[in-house]
Amino acid sequence: VIGFEAIKQLLQQTQPYSFILGVRDTETTRVAYDDLKFDTSKHSVSVLPLDLLNLKSVQSFAKQALSELGQRPLDYLFLIAGLVASADGPGPHGSQWCESYVVNHLGMSNFDPSATKE
Repeated sequence: VIGFEAIKQLLQQTQPYSFILGVRDTETTRVAYDDLKFDTSKHSVSVLPLDLLNLKSVQSFAKQALSELGQRPLDYLFLIAGLVASADGPGPHGSQWCESYVVNHLGMSNFDPSATKE
C-alpha cells in the first residue's frame, strides 16, 4: 500500500518517471496502475513477477529489471518489502536460511547493480 500510494502521487507530477515494479500478483498490479489513468506519454510503469521467498525469482527479476533499465541511470530504488517471521524450521524452497533472512538479506542483495555478474 505504501509503495502504490507513493507511485500514485509521483504519476501525478509533471516530471516524468519510469517505474519497474516487482510484484507477486502481476495482473492485479497492472490493473491497479491502469485504473489510475496517468499520462503514459510522460510516465511508464513496467510490472515484473517477483517472489522474494524464491531466490530464483529474485535473480530473474533483477536480471529483467537491469536489462529493462539498460544504460539509463537509476535515480531511485524503493525496496518496500520485508518479513518478520520465526527463524525456526527449514527455509523456503529447501533453503538452509529462514524466511526473514532470505527476504530481507539474500533477496535484497540481488538489487545491487555493482554486484551483477555476467
